[in-house]
Amino acid sequence: MKKLLYSERILDDLARYSSLESEPVRLLFREWHPIRKSEEFRCFIKDRKLAGISQYHYAGFDECWHENVPLAFAEIYGRQEERKATISAFIEEKVIPHLHVDDLVVDLWIDQRVTLIEINPYGLSDPCLFTYQELENCLGEFRCVQRPKMVL
Repeated sequence: MKKLLYSERILDDLARYSSLESEPVRLLFREWHPIRKSEEFRCFIKDRKLAGISQYHYAGFDECWHENVPLAFAEIYGRQEERKATISAFIEEKVIPHLHVDDLVVDLWIDQRVTLIEINPYGLSDPCLFTYQELENCLGEFRCVQRPKMVL
């Protein structure tokens, strides 16, 4: 319980949710698993449709390991379409049919399978590599950190 109270992210979320009168606050606790930065994605659902998928960790990467490519991107590079297809299928089959709201943000972990990490309010969560204005007109777009230009 102490670890929960030391998390700024958790305290911020609880403060926001506690002001919602339409739904009671529900907490679900799971076993902790370390997640590699390249395996976490944020998905934006708008009007019950997948608007966008973003690499969750888009700033402050680990040191570059090859040709000045951020490690979190290097592990996704060449697999963008595969990741997009996996995430899109999961959202369409496992998330959207069970929604009781039209707009939300979902964080996912992709390892051997797709795991739902958490659900966040749409418009209040970090839009990662999007802006909320862009998401109004997107339909399933996938964004990840791009290869930086080489500076000589």
